[in-house]
Amino acid sequence: MPGKKKGPKKTTPAARSRKKTLTSSPRRTSSLKKPAKKRAPANEDSLDLALRSAHMGLWDFNVKSGRIKWSRNTHEIFGIDQKVLGNTLDQFLLLIVDQDRKKILDNIDNAIANREKFVLTYRIMRPDGEIRWVEAIGKIIVDKKGTPSRMMGSIQDITTIELGILEKEDWKIRYELVTASAGLIVYDYDIRTGNIVWSGLVQEVLGYTPQEMGDINRWVDLIHPQDRDEAFQELELAEKALRPYNAYYRFKHKKGKYINLFDRGFFVTDESGKPYRMLGAMQDISDRVNAEDTIAQNNRFKESIENAMPGMLYVYDLVNDKSIYANRNARTLMGYTPEEIDRLGVDFTRTVTHPDDIDNFEKWTNEPDNVVKETQYRMRTKSGQWRWFISRDTVFKRDEKGFVTQIIGIAQDITERKQSEEQLRQREKSYHELFDTVREGIFILNLDGTFADVNKGACAMYGYEKADFIGRTTEFLRAPNKNNGGWFEEYFPTTAEGQLFAWWGKRKNGDVFLQEVRLSKGSYFGKEILIATARDVTKQREAMVALQESEQRFRTLQQASFGGIGLHDQGVIIDCNQGLCDLTGYTHQELVGKNGLDLIAEEWRPFVIDKIRGNYEKPYDVEGIRRDGTRFFLEIHGKQIPYEGRHIRVTEFRDITERKRAEEKILEQNTRLLAITEELKRNNEQLEEFTQIVSHNLRAPVGNILTLLNFLEGAATAEEKSEYINYLKESGNLILTTLHELNDVLKIKQTKNIEKQLIRFESVFSQVKAMLVAKIAEAQADVEGDFSDAPEMLYPNIYMESIFLNLLSNALKYVYPRRKPVIRFRTYRHGHFTMLEVSDNGLGIDLNRYGHQVFRLRKTFHRHPESRGIGLFMIKNQIEAMGGEISIASIENEGTTFYINFNKHQNDGQ
Repeated sequence: MPGKKKGPKKTTPAARSRKKTLTSSPRRTSSLKKPAKKRAPANEDSLDLALRSAHMGLWDFNVKSGRIKWSRNTHEIFGIDQKVLGNTLDQFLLLIVDQDRKKILDNIDNAIANREKFVLTYRIMRPDGEIRWVEAIGKIIVDKKGTPSRMMGSIQDITTIELGILEKEDWKIRYELVTASAGLIVYDYDIRTGNIVWSGLVQEVLGYTPQEMGDINRWVDLIHPQDRDEAFQELELAEKALRPYNAYYRFKHKKGKYINLFDRGFFVTDESGKPYRMLGAMQDISDRVNAEDTIAQNNRFKESIENAMPGMLYVYDLVNDKSIYANRNARTLMGYTPEEIDRLGVDFTRTVTHPDDIDNFEKWTNEPDNVVKETQYRMRTKSGQWRWFISRDTVFKRDEKGFVTQIIGIAQDITERKQSEEQLRQREKSYHELFDTVREGIFILNLDGTFADVNKGACAMYGYEKADFIGRTTEFLRAPNKNNGGWFEEYFPTTAEGQLFAWWGKRKNGDVFLQEVRLSKGSYFGKEILIATARDVTKQREAMVALQESEQRFRTLQQASFGGIGLHDQGVIIDCNQGLCDLTGYTHQELVGKNGLDLIAEEWRPFVIDKIRGNYEKPYDVEGIRRDGTRFFLEIHGKQIPYEGRHIRVTEFRDITERKRAEEKILEQNTRLLAITEELKRNNEQLEEFTQIVSHNLRAPVGNILTLLNFLEGAATAEEKSEYINYLKESGNLILTTLHELNDVLKIKQTKNIEKQLIRFESVFSQVKAMLVAKIAEAQADVEGDFSDAPEMLYPNIYMESIFLNLLSNALKYVYPRRKPVIRFRTYRHGHFTMLEVSDNGLGIDLNRYGHQVFRLRKTFHRHPESRGIGLFMIKNQIEAMGGEISIASIENEGTTFYINFNKHQNDGQ
């Protein structure tokens, strides 16, 4: 614009690398012109899609009218509606950050005046307040008279590139580590201004700070007078010939002594071939000043310059498509030897680069010398692992037409950085979640006293939103006439020690309150800050005053009590009377501040904690511990009272040892009476059980005899009669044996314990089958037993026989009509348990209807003349009396299975 003058702005390497492509292609501006009548809409849509994908837009500025035409997607870059974007320069400038507007106008004027292309970087502010970086590239269009009439170009969101500055900081750290490890002083000499930027180990080697080293004149002055002319003359000759600068000279250390330096520098030329910059490094070679050592040092220094780079240093031939030089880091990072790289030749790069990343490499043409192209890609190491690299390349050699033929660059392994980016995002998320979950107010302040961030606790404390804090000082939170005006200056010098102080604040609603604030230094996303944590102590202060006023009255009441009285907060004793001292043996000073739970026996402490937490206010008994370790019985009676905005507990302690002893005597007597009662009850139950066994266990053998007598009367031959008579004798003997055993059981019951014998299941099974042989024959039943898995166990024989007899007789009693009875007895081990399983295919039981009555006394579920409902009840009591368990599974009309665990409730497994 007329009247605005400013030179062209230096642009980023990424911006210049796009300039030629974006400004020379007619397709980039075609969407701004009036469409031809036969133009295909699909072409314009495709262009808009490509621009949107690249976050780019196109513009056409009429110099004379001041109006701007924008491509359809440009408004998306500015984050506004297309109608709001406007079509004048003034409307466009309203979207620009204030500090960048003049720069834009100056660049427009300069481009028009000089008829030259331009690249301009500036910032825009979206409606939501977000700042975005934008790069504009344009060229001048002149009319037939040569007068500039239009400016056309592209606009692109480059915020991501600008954020890459953080990555450059990482590069700087790596660079400083390299220079430190190599012991180098690195400099950047601007030939046109004479200024020198010093870095590396300047102060460590020379004693000066980079600022004290100054410019070229300061450098010359510090060279030894005898070496000064030669060093400076060599500099002029090297600059003229554009060859590396190599010089040995003595240099004055800040302490006054001279040290020997080797200085090696390289010249950087502009587009015209004229040197404008010199990059180099110096190294202290004081210990190697003789000629032979100097030559060796020169070689080592050259090697350190090349190999101390943070990554792979390489020179790539674009014509032959191959690497012509790589330092030793190539082998360290990739694993390939120089011979292996040479053997692969032109195929090396494509062979080891990931196929998806081949197209990431930009093409080189005739870019300026100071252009740097950055590329990220993956390469396969010799071990087969894919690793991420970032390379930065610049021009190294051109042909006679000015086209780039060789590039030089550095490639860094960024695999770990790629992997850590997600971890960093997760850490930041966790930090913010933790930051906002803390109930206390947390304030992050810049070193100038303004707020950088606050948590939700701070917002709740003052009643403001987070946005109300950011960028403001604490002045708007200060209670009038309450605080020292220079508190920030007073406490700031001691923040490293964790300064703690009281501060009066004012909420948004006007309420004034007292805070306890702790101020300390910290780091917030790489920036030094102050961290203030605050909690509201207003109520605590008010309660403390009230407590002090009533303290004397409370002490008088305490001393008048006959028992021990303690005042405690969450178990910690705040005060007590002399009675508690006398009760426990502690002094008043020893008790105050002591955890009251220490006065309680350890096994009772969880019980007491529950009472305290539950605000229990009735008396309860525990055991206490005196100072000398002796135990005594305590009655505790506590009550909650308000104190400083919270509740504390007043507790009375009474020694009830004598009362407890009396109670124990009464309990002991009651226990003896209960034992006698239980013994009488057990004897009655055993008597009833014995009566049932006599009645039930004798009925089956007697019934068997009656059946045999019927068979005897109907016997046709003498042999049959003789056989039945033998069975009758056997049944009579079995009855006699049973009577003897019942007599033995009676004796056992009188001695209270039933003796166990080592019984074999097979023997008991055979004996019971013999008792019921007639019924088995009558039912034509198939009765089998398998006791191989658990053949024997310790158990009362009379009980085991009763169990087998009742279960077998039940199975024979309730057979299913017209179905051959099949009855199976099986024992086995389940862990340390001994199990008996008895199954049949008889009538079964409807458990849904009768399941709860199966083992009850005198309960029957089928019509049968011998059903009395005693057998299952009796064996259940026998099994449980011996620590076992019986259960049933049954399906009506299909059969029944009984499961007996003989030692379910025994620890010895017997």
